[in-house]
Amino acid sequence: MIKKTLLSLSIVSLLSACGGSSSDDSANKVNKSSGTEYRVIDGYLANADVCVIKTDESDCNELGKTDSNGLIVIPESYTAGQIVVSAIAGQTSDNDGVGFIAQSYQMVADISVDTPNVITPYTTLDALDTDKTMADIANDLGLDKELISGDYVASAAAEQAQVHLLARALVTQLSKQKEDNDTSELIKQATKINDYIKFDLINEGMDLDLNNIFIDKEGEIKHRRLITSLSDFLEEGELTQFSLNSSYFNDEGVRAVTFSNGEADLEGNIATYTITGNQLTTSFGSEQETDQFIYVSNDLSLSVPLADKDLTVMHKSEIDETKFWTEDDLIGETFYFVFDDSADSKVPDPSMVTVSFSESTLTMTEEGQEITLGWSLQGGELTFKLSALGENDLVYSQYLSDNNMVLVKSVDGQGPLTLVLKDENLARNIISEWLLLNK
Repeated sequence: MIKKTLLSLSIVSLLSACGGSSSDDSANKVNKSSGTEYRVIDGYLANADVCVIKTDESDCNELGKTDSNGLIVIPESYTAGQIVVSAIAGQTSDNDGVGFIAQSYQMVADISVDTPNVITPYTTLDALDTDKTMADIANDLGLDKELISGDYVASAAAEQAQVHLLARALVTQLSKQKEDNDTSELIKQATKINDYIKFDLINEGMDLDLNNIFIDKEGEIKHRRLITSLSDFLEEGELTQFSLNSSYFNDEGVRAVTFSNGEADLEGNIATYTITGNQLTTSFGSEQETDQFIYVSNDLSLSVPLADKDLTVMHKSEIDETKFWTEDDLIGETFYFVFDDSADSKVPDPSMVTVSFSESTLTMTEEGQEITLGWSLQGGELTFKLSALGENDLVYSQYLSDNNMVLVKSVDGQGPLTLVLKDENLARNIISEWLLLNK
C-alpha cells in the first residue's frame, strides 16, 4: 500500500529506491586490458561508460569506465567499428567543472588507425554524419583539422581555447542516445556557436578559458563564467542560503552569505573559511563546520553539512525567481521530486518520488507501487488533486531554478521545499550522495 505520506504535504519516502552509492567499487571499475588507449574529451571525462559496436553488428560490447584522466583501453581485438561513450549525469565528472555532470549524453568515434585515439564532440559529428569527413567539418567551422581531430585540451595551438569552448557548448546539444541526434541540426548549431565565439567573444577580447556557452529556452546563444572550482561559485558574489529540512528552515530561515579572501560574512557574523576540493570548512572561533558539496552549477549549489546532514541550498542572489510551468513542460514528461521527509525533525530523511504527467492525470511511483491523481495548472501554480482521496490539494509554485532542476514550495507553506529534476541519473545521484553522507 502506498504510504499515507504520499497523500500528505511531505509526499513519500523512497529510501530503498535510491540506487547505488558512489562508494560502490564495482561501479567504479575501469578497463585495464591490453590494447590501444583512447581518451574521452569534452574536458577529460572520468567515470564515463564505454562500449564498442563491431562493424555489421548492433550490440554494444561493454568495456568499462574511463579513469580519472578520461582514459580507456580498447582491446586489440577491436580493429574496426564504433566506440560509444555514455556520459552519465550524476556519475561522470568533467575536469572542466565541479563535481558530476548534470546532463547525460553520448559521444562516438569510429575506430581507425588513421586518426588520433580520442572520442570528442568533433569525432561524434564525424561519426554521425556519413556524408562529411573531419576535413569537411573543419572547413565548415574554419578550424584546423588536426586540432579538432585530437586532444585539443592539451594542445598549445592558437585556436585551442576556441575549439575547447566550442566543444563544451556542443555536448549540451547532444542527446542521451546517439540515434536521437539530428545530425544536420548539430552541424548548424556548431556553426552558429562558433560564429558567436568569434564575433561576440574573441572580437570583444574576452578570455575564452573563463567562459561557457549556453543556449536558453528561446534558442538564444549566450555566455557566462565557467565554474571550474568550488571557489569560483562561492566567491563570485552574495549568495542566499537555506536548508531543505523544514525544522532547520523554520529556525534559520533564508540567509545571505558572502565569501571573500578567506572570510565569510553570514549576515554580520564573521567566520574564516577554507576550501579543499568540494568541501567548505567554516570556523566561528573554536567552532568548526564542514560542508560537502554534491552539486554546483553557475546558479546554485547543493551541500550536506557533515554534522547536521541536512541538504542545504546556496544560490546566486540575482537568480531569476519568477519561473512558471506550462502544460507543454509537463505533459508526457517524468520528473523526480527530491526532498527531506523528516517533517518536524532535524534528523534528515532523504526521499524521492517519481511523477509522470499525462494530459489530465499524474502518476506517483514508489518501489513499483503507483497512485494516480488529477492535476491542473493555473497561474503558473501546479495542483496535485488530493481532494479526490479525502486530503487537501497540494499546490506547488516554482521558487527558483537553474538549467537542471527547479526548487518548488507549497503555496500554503506547510510542505517541504522540494527539488524537481528531469534527469533520473542526476536525481538518483543527489539522493545517493546525500544518503551516503548520512551514514
